[in-house]
Amino acid sequence: MKRILWGWLVVVCGVLLVSTTWAAVPFIEVPANGWDPGLEARKRYSTGMYDWARRVKVDRTALASDRIQVDLFDEVIVIERTSLIATEPQDVPLYVAEGSTHVVQRSPTSRQLWTGTIIGVRGPGGIPSTVDISELGNGELMTRFSRDHVPYQLFGDLLVRIDLRRLPNEAPTVLDPYPVEPLILDPAGQLPDAA
Repeated sequence: MKRILWGWLVVVCGVLLVSTTWAAVPFIEVPANGWDPGLEARKRYSTGMYDWARRVKVDRTALASDRIQVDLFDEVIVIERTSLIATEPQDVPLYVAEGSTHVVQRSPTSRQLWTGTIIGVRGPGGIPSTVDISELGNGELMTRFSRDHVPYQLFGDLLVRIDLRRLPNEAPTVLDPYPVEPLILDPAGQLPDAA
């Protein structure tokens, strides 16, 4: 009897596990012929906020499905479709790193193809982690999403992971507008002599 119950438990757990990932169609996969992005991409994404850049296999036919699967090299996530907010072509900014600076390139035409939320992932304040997949004017796909507060970007067939801890802390020093001991100037605009 214990074997029968144990067998049923294994089957039920297997069905539940398979239902969340098996029903999803692979959208971003690790390519069988290697993930090296090439010398130019390695240089471009080797400094600043970028953790790594890797070549991926993107299957745009997966966007016909209500669930897509994204392989992040160390973990696979599943994204479930939500209704599109905007179906008309819209201008989508594309951020490209050039050396240590970031230049904003804009596609003259682009359209949002697919919108979804990552299953089991919540952002700040418990808000679902949203993923918007757009097609740029040159036909390449672009998306941006986060997993456990780690941002990822897809540019064509290049997946980039960003480490926000690498951003320089360039915030200016802010002076307290109400200091405990205010600085008092004499009428001539000079500091009083400490005598």
